[in-house]
Amino acid sequence: MWSISIYRGNSPFDLEPVKAGSVLTKDSITDVSAAFVADPFMLQHNGLWHMFFEVMNAQRRCGEIGLATSSDALSWTYKQIVLSEPFHLSYPYVFAWQGEYFMVPETI
Repeated sequence: MWSISIYRGNSPFDLEPVKAGSVLTKDSITDVSAAFVADPFMLQHNGLWHMFFEVMNAQRRCGEIGLATSSDALSWTYKQIVLSEPFHLSYPYVFAWQGEYFMVPETI
């Protein structure tokens, strides 16, 4: 089943896990019943890492966008679902423009 892990290395061809196991799994999700987590997008703002990712809602059978935060990009705290629609959401892409943040997720 899908989960999220953090890897590092000198190139995409030379990667090692930062810590054993996943940093986020379906069991990390506390506000919906999750089948899996996937498709992370990370950014740093004011010294805090923010990870947006797909949470497959097991009851709705649709992806929703979740948020976790970390001070070191190694240990993550799940916050909540931040975007839910009547259709599937995945691959959240977040960018800043003119001092504001925007998200463009893939939709089906």
